[in-house]
Amino acid sequence: MPVVNITEPAFDDISKLDKKTRERIYEAIEKLSRGIIRSDKLKGGKGYKVKSGKYRILWSYNEDGSIRIDRIKLRKVVYRNL
Repeated sequence: MPVVNITEPAFDDISKLDKKTRERIYEAIEKLSRGIIRSDKLKGGKGYKVKSGKYRILWSYNEDGSIRIDRIKLRKVVYRNL
């Protein structure tokens, strides 16, 4: 099971969420690390995305094979500055 690293911007995104949504996001991240949840590739090859309700988790692989969580935002906001 790969190690999951949450970046500072992603941690800030999580801390702004309500408790119920935060729990759902952490559950999706755990499923991602186990390989249970399906993820889609982002256009332009800048990483991957995981859907969790109205939110999207943007992530990529580090050089050592661990997973790096980059951003967690609402679907309509997250793709604006990629």
